Amino acid sequence: MMKHLKYILVTCIGLFVYYYTTLLPINLTSASFLFHLFILAIILIALHQNVKTLKTPKQALKPFYGILIAVLVVILINTYNSPLVQANKYATWTTINEGNFEEDVQQADLANLTLIDKESSMRLGDRVLGDIPEYVSQFSVSNAYTTVTIKGHLYRVTPLEYNSLVKYLANKNEGTPGFILVDSTTGDAKLIRVDGGLHYLDSSYFQKDLRRHIVMHYPTKILANSHFEVDEDLNPYFVTPILKYNGISIRPDVTGVILTNATTGSQQEYTLENIPEWVDHVYPSDLMVNMLNANLTYQGGYLNSIIGQKNVRQLTPAFTIETDTKDIHYAGYQYLPCGNDVCMYSGVTSTTSDESNLGFVISNLRTKETNYYPCSGAEEYSAMASAKGLVQEKNYDATFPLLLNLYGRPTYLVTLKDQAGLVKMYAFVDPQDYQKVYAGDASDGIEAACKKYLAMINANTTSNLSTIQGQIKDLRTITIDGNTYYYFKLDNTPNNYRIQASKQPFLNIEDNIEIEVNEQNEVNNLTIR
Repeated sequence: MMKHLKYILVTCIGLFVYYYTTLLPINLTSASFLFHLFILAIILIALHQNVKTLKTPKQALKPFYGILIAVLVVILINTYNSPLVQANKYATWTTINEGNFEEDVQQADLANLTLIDKESSMRLGDRVLGDIPEYVSQFSVSNAYTTVTIKGHLYRVTPLEYNSLVKYLANKNEGTPGFILVDSTTGDAKLIRVDGGLHYLDSSYFQKDLRRHIVMHYPTKILANSHFEVDEDLNPYFVTPILKYNGISIRPDVTGVILTNATTGSQQEYTLENIPEWVDHVYPSDLMVNMLNANLTYQGGYLNSIIGQKNVRQLTPAFTIETDTKDIHYAGYQYLPCGNDVCMYSGVTSTTSDESNLGFVISNLRTKETNYYPCSGAEEYSAMASAKGLVQEKNYDATFPLLLNLYGRPTYLVTLKDQAGLVKMYAFVDPQDYQKVYAGDASDGIEAACKKYLAMINANTTSNLSTIQGQIKDLRTITIDGNTYYYFKLDNTPNNYRIQASKQPFLNIEDNIEIEVNEQNEVNNLTIR
């Protein structure tokens, strides 16, 4: 009897240590929990088997049949909940509404734009900490910068972390001093000291380890990664979205959040309906990307997404640009202010490689509300290349474009940085024709660059244009530098005309059209009559 109690006690202690270390969610819809559960079951069965009483290999395998059946059940459940069977559920994972760009997207406020990207914010934050000798040896700046709005203005925030276990033990009573606040427009960076310090962090240990602290209070919840935010009074919190899977670790959705005070460790769970207004990131950006891509991919069903691919689209994919000195990684999306919320912007392109966009989406990361705006034009990295090409002799790096509403006209804004990460120029690019680009010196201010770009656009679109009507009698496509162009003739003129296919993707012989062309026979506007 004592032997069995001793074994049970040792097993319980072992399981607790295992759980304390792995922090697995105790939830049957979690694939990681089921995997570890199956492994533990196999180990326990193997330890309990009495080799002397086993007569055949079949007898040895018999206790494992239940585990095999459980694995097959998991496979069947996920197959049923996969796009192969439930393509319609993936197509409606989130809703994309048709939007009106001029009405939905506010006129660009040049005093409140994301001009400082994450890489530059990291440099600025490290510089702030480096100027405080007593802190730099004890703490480090987390690279997990979060874009937030504070009283309608965009900032990036990130906490100070412990450098090591030794530094944690030496400073755990006081905590880390506070967090870095970077103005996303001006680049002004400073350390915000917090009364009582920050104690519940990713770099803390034991019970003050942030993840462990949350999991121990909510052991059955499936949690997304926590991110750092501050409220309107600059009080520090970690926001942890709560997920619910449809199947085993597939097609998740957010059901609420857990707010953890980084100083006191106090926690509060909120449903989607009562989340405090200052919280900006309820839906993680990567989850929104997966939701939107599923909507754009499976509208015609699973087979269509693979074979026919009619109306199959995707968001601008993440990509890497190689330079002589380093590789620059881009997420494929950018952040915009939406009143007091933060929105995610990304282009919508076809699944082919024509380097053009069919439109773009703007998603509110607090509410998941998403609008689609048709606007044929250059894909983001084409706009980046165009901006860099204008000043290629300077070897500047380009940030991922920010989409602006300039007097009702969609416009890309690209900041150009030197090798030290300092913003040197602002480049405005026309998405519908990325050859129309203007780059102004950052020292002159963004407003000066904006005015000169608008003057250039107005001059290009109003001079020497003529209107012609006719029927297409010859139509050909040519790809130049990765972009597809239509070359066509009309029944009543001998000239050859050219238009980028992204401006009018559905053009056919015998279409009756009206065009506006310049002296080089390049089509500025085309209308099918």
